[in-house]
Amino acid sequence: MTAIERAGGALMRFLAAAKSRLHSFERDERRRFVTEQLFVGRVEEMTALLDWFKQGLDQPRARAAYIGGIPGIGKSALLEETVQRIEAQEAPIVVRLDFDRAGLTILDLLRLTMEVARQVSAHISRDSAALAEARLVAGRVEQGSEQFIASDASKFPARLGHAIGEAVTTSGRPVLLILDTLEVLRGRGEQHPVALFEWIDHLVNAGVKPLHILAAGRGEALDSCPDRIGLPIALKGLDEASAAQMLAILEVPGPSRAHIQDIADGNPLVLRLAAECVRRFGGAALPDQAIDRQITAPYLYRFLLSRLDDPLLSALANPGLIARRISADFLREVLAPALNLPPLSEAEALSCFTKLAAQHWLVGPDDEPGFVRHRPDMRHVLLPILYSEQPQQCARIDLLADRWFSRREDNLSRVDALYHRLQRMRSGAKPPRIAPGIAVQFSPDMIAELPSTAQAALQRSTGRRSAQFRTSAPSGRKMDEREATHEIIGLIERQDWRECRYVVERVLQAGEIDPDGDLSTAIMTFHWRVGEWHSARQRLRVRRPAEPFDVAMMAPMLGVTLLEIWAEAGGPEIGRALRDVPLLSILGEAQQQPRSLARIGALGFRSMALEAAFHGEAYDREPDPRTYCLVHYVHGHEGSAGYQVETIARERMRQRLADGHSGDVPAGPMAVASLTPYAFFAATLALQPGNQWIEEQAHADEARLSRLPSLFGDARFNTLSDSPIAGIAGLGLFAEWAEATVFFRPHAELRSLATSAERWRRVIAGDWRYGRKPTGWLRDQWSPVDSSGFGSIQAPLVLDWSLHARVLRLSDSHDPETAATEELAGWAPDGDPARLLQMLVARYGRAIGTATLMDNSLSRAAHLRRHRVPAAFLPALVVLLDMVHLSLD
Repeated sequence: MTAIERAGGALMRFLAAAKSRLHSFERDERRRFVTEQLFVGRVEEMTALLDWFKQGLDQPRARAAYIGGIPGIGKSALLEETVQRIEAQEAPIVVRLDFDRAGLTILDLLRLTMEVARQVSAHISRDSAALAEARLVAGRVEQGSEQFIASDASKFPARLGHAIGEAVTTSGRPVLLILDTLEVLRGRGEQHPVALFEWIDHLVNAGVKPLHILAAGRGEALDSCPDRIGLPIALKGLDEASAAQMLAILEVPGPSRAHIQDIADGNPLVLRLAAECVRRFGGAALPDQAIDRQITAPYLYRFLLSRLDDPLLSALANPGLIARRISADFLREVLAPALNLPPLSEAEALSCFTKLAAQHWLVGPDDEPGFVRHRPDMRHVLLPILYSEQPQQCARIDLLADRWFSRREDNLSRVDALYHRLQRMRSGAKPPRIAPGIAVQFSPDMIAELPSTAQAALQRSTGRRSAQFRTSAPSGRKMDEREATHEIIGLIERQDWRECRYVVERVLQAGEIDPDGDLSTAIMTFHWRVGEWHSARQRLRVRRPAEPFDVAMMAPMLGVTLLEIWAEAGGPEIGRALRDVPLLSILGEAQQQPRSLARIGALGFRSMALEAAFHGEAYDREPDPRTYCLVHYVHGHEGSAGYQVETIARERMRQRLADGHSGDVPAGPMAVASLTPYAFFAATLALQPGNQWIEEQAHADEARLSRLPSLFGDARFNTLSDSPIAGIAGLGLFAEWAEATVFFRPHAELRSLATSAERWRRVIAGDWRYGRKPTGWLRDQWSPVDSSGFGSIQAPLVLDWSLHARVLRLSDSHDPETAATEELAGWAPDGDPARLLQMLVARYGRAIGTATLMDNSLSRAAHLRRHRVPAAFLPALVVLLDMVHLSLD
């Protein structure tokens, strides 16, 4: 839709009218829902909620009015009635986020913010052109940021947020944010509600205000962030007067009302069911007053189901509860055959489905047209009874439902297919393959309906939180290390870093763990994946040396991580591991992942050197820098693949050239350096607690570096404001930037990344740094770059070729001193080259003193590089050694 919104003219007017009709339809459907719920009573709660909306909200942190209670108690009815009354009085912009719907997750803040933008745009369609454009831009993958999609999704999209804020301000209307089924969000993790409200804080700070929040959920859905509840509304049963009012509206005869009130105990759901029983079959149909109130609702449901007027509908309705969603085709192609009924014609199935859809006490509307959804509160109480009383019949329905939904290609059907596949485990079916992207869409209600073995399998596949590390978990329980390991691995696979950190911290608080065990390796893997490489290596140091066999027996993610750490460290373990056949199969799978360290990081290059699991072939999905090195530095390798890598890298740079600039872009290894796999880890590291400064620094640095003449001549590049680390990497400068950043502000984790990134950059530039060289590596024979950085020359290699070119380019410039000074100023956060020179002299004075005695700029540079002067500063420092007097005192 965002592409259409750009078309303008008549199409825009048509789209606005369509949006308006859709919005009116959704509003009418909700009004119908409230009418069917027969909202009565709740005067005290309603008054409190309306007052909450009228209050001025000046709190620095967003807080919600939270409606809590058991299923069927009337949370949704109260929520919708409140919204309708507010809409009638204030005309707010209503934004609804129902976390029971597929796709809404706090792990993807971009998508969540896009949903808010869509709904706001629908409310202000006449003034939404700017917001529509912002949505289009936010949904576009910017050139150079492709590999950062996962990390960017977990960041608040500031530009889109401000566009929403401007649209809200222009409208002059308040925003009413509805958060429903928060128990679903809470079921995904302890930290998910916390992250939700932090995201809302970002919206408010971006101008989405005044903002009022109404939330609803079961139980303690916000117990992990109780300070975010500004107005708690704990729903209980209706009082006697309200219950009597409901029964009067339902036209229940007077003699039956007292009986119903006795068995219902104020529960609106039971009141409605009992009234339906009396309306159809008279007061004698009601259960005895002595019946256990816990089974009153199931009793009434089954009574109504058994007495449906249509014999066919009566035969299908009760076993049909096995399915979450039903359509006319489902009745004809699944239920009827499963129950051995005569084949149904399309007309018969449609007629039966139409009658079923009219049973509002039994089913409700579904997201997909042509389907209805069984009420979850009814399934909650009746499913265990059905599976207990009719196990074979239920197993057959699950089998046919699995096959039927599997033939459909829509997302909801994929969820249902997996649901029925898991239910088949009740009858002995093997655990199915579980796609995390589908399984993560299971609500807590759906999970609770599954057998325990299926629940455990689902939780492991999606990283769903078990009860072990919940705030509500009983104290004193001994930690299950195997369960904790599975949980951490699942959270890593989902890239749910915040929740994973929470679990890791709880594990470490629980006491000592085996440093050689899988749980310790899982914690090490977490640190590695979020860019905390120093912490990961610290955990590895206390571990007993592992043999290749031990690594091969680990979960693949743990084994690959251990290989990656060994490869970056360069110890003897990696050499032994890369000669182990079972480990090569794990490595081969990991190398199929685009931009993985196993493919193009240190592990990939070391395997290339040993000719292990690598044949010099280019991957179709992404350019492989190893092929570039093979063609340019290894004797006997020819082919176009290596040149294609450079071509792709340079084309990506060209697409980032600012408007009006057509200058050439770097070539050779300085272009291929833009394909570094290490920047992604730095971007993830910047999202971790306490590391926000890393991205802020990258924002400032990218703006300076993208327009630095000494690096790029006349070329000027656009910045990636939402992905500054990706922007710097796309300029081929990530390794230099990371080293420079920790020079100014020491940081152990970023320093470890910077060291690995710089080693990789040097290899790309012809200076092999990974132990044993590949056979035929021609270190000193020729260079793929000249002093301008855009061609080819013959020269002996003293430095790597990228630094070689940068030093010569500065030395050969029209005014070397000015160019070198400008380059140092570009790398200095405060823009002060003199202060940076003082810092370099203070830290590397002795090495600089020795370098001044050398008569060749390349030799000086090589000497300073051996003493770990950051590559970012090296060319300018070498040039200035000849031009400026440096005090070495």
